[in-house]
Amino acid sequence: MKSTPMTTCPACGATELLDVYDAAGVPVHSCLLLDDRASAVGFPRGDIELRLCRTCGLIHNQAFDETAMAYSSDYEDSQAHSPRFREFAQDVIERLDANFGMAGKRAVEIGCGKGDFLVLLANQLGMTGLGIDPAYRPGPLVADDPTKVRFTTERFSAGFDLGDTDLVVCRHTLEHVMNPRELVSAIRSAIGDRTDTVVFFEVPDSNRILAERAFWDIYYEHCSYFVEGSITHLFQACGFDVLETWIGMDGQYLMLTAVPANSPRSPDPSYVADLETNAIEFRRDVARTVSKLRSDLDEASADDATVVLWGASSKAVAYLHALDVHDEVAAVVDINPVKRGMYLAGSGLPIVAPDDLTETEPSTVIVMNPAYCGEIKDDLEARNIRARVVSL
Repeated sequence: MKSTPMTTCPACGATELLDVYDAAGVPVHSCLLLDDRASAVGFPRGDIELRLCRTCGLIHNQAFDETAMAYSSDYEDSQAHSPRFREFAQDVIERLDANFGMAGKRAVEIGCGKGDFLVLLANQLGMTGLGIDPAYRPGPLVADDPTKVRFTTERFSAGFDLGDTDLVVCRHTLEHVMNPRELVSAIRSAIGDRTDTVVFFEVPDSNRILAERAFWDIYYEHCSYFVEGSITHLFQACGFDVLETWIGMDGQYLMLTAVPANSPRSPDPSYVADLETNAIEFRRDVARTVSKLRSDLDEASADDATVVLWGASSKAVAYLHALDVHDEVAAVVDINPVKRGMYLAGSGLPIVAPDDLTETEPSTVIVMNPAYCGEIKDDLEARNIRARVVSL
């Protein structure tokens, strides 16, 4: 799938762009559930051409084709089956309440996924709320009082009225938006004259991706990539005062809180120079990282040893594509029961449940996300599976 490359930054319109990373023929979705191997292997593909704006610092895929996106109820991205992830989300909610006193107030979540975070807001703080997402379907978490939360599969637009909303939440959605300024501006417009509405955003931290040469965290669906400076720049330019940014989930996620400002601000772009240096080093070294992981996989799968990946989501799709994996990996494990028996886009690898490993008897388990390594080791030990566990 080809598109005409953009020649300007979609956030600020600048034309001076720096090459960061290219990957051809990657699956355009990595969280869609596919129930047969042929559909998974033949899944539509597109190109990644990451470019860094030397004015505002946004990193974007200039080859991104928005028409290739098919977000629907078949899109399975819930992480709420993980105790580690639920603990992280609960800690974030406690922080929001400690800073802003959110108990009993009203929230709107844009890009709510399966509604897990909104349900936690209702259960922990007694908040009422609306979740907005075209891919919504009920997830694993259930509200103690179902009347407190409701959901719509409409797309968010500036036509939504956020004037009576105390907390606007947008988690792991902005990176899927090709024109992030358009979305943030629409939220600012929908809030209107109210100045005490708190906006909370959460995105992957691209500084970590660059520093760790983490190509497995670059996917077609993620067309926009942020660091602290660039997301602050964006919100200030769209009429918000940024109150705080911080990093969480073992350094993987970048979070921001902001409130409406009376007028846009002109941000300080001094962070872009360091970001350029990091991007240049990433582009220089990433092929070496791919080669090293490919060598590690060959060694792990030698002599008919059985290797499985743990984590059937975007990281696995990116890892398998970059390493050009075929039969060196037997399966991908996931604790989400909805994924069991399905196939991973691109590679066509089967997705199995942890219980299935007693038959597979893997010699090596490669963990796609080190944040979950502890609970995965506990899971394997409980099943008396003595595999070697390594993580990206």
